[in-house]
Amino acid sequence: MGHNQRTRGDVLIRCGTTGLPRLALTIVPYTAETSPDLPVARAALVVIQDLSPSVVPGFPQYLRGLFELTQKEAELGAVLVSGRSLQYYASQQQVSYETARTHLRNIFQKTATSRQGELVALLNRVLRVSHYTN
Repeated sequence: MGHNQRTRGDVLIRCGTTGLPRLALTIVPYTAETSPDLPVARAALVVIQDLSPSVVPGFPQYLRGLFELTQKEAELGAVLVSGRSLQYYASQQQVSYETARTHLRNIFQKTATSRQGELVALLNRVLRVSHYTN
């Protein structure tokens, strides 16, 4: 490849008001040189990934069945995996922070995790699988 050719372009698009990451844009160029079966001389693959904090509908119910969580515990798990905090959950559910912490401790026990980061990583892996089962 020549020195002026980029092999790939990656751009992070942030929300104008909050500054939070919202989209990841990746552009992968293809040429007849790099892809001999390409029917045109040049093409590009454009991948846009939504980074908004969200979970698939029914995810809390999926968690309930998988880990035998209560409804409130499953709702907390969905809130955490969507990038929100324990304080956010307590505020939204109108429960004390200590009640939210009790739910979190119960989730730790039922998921065999011991730290919030470890729990969120586990739930993210479960979330990817639930996209294909719900």
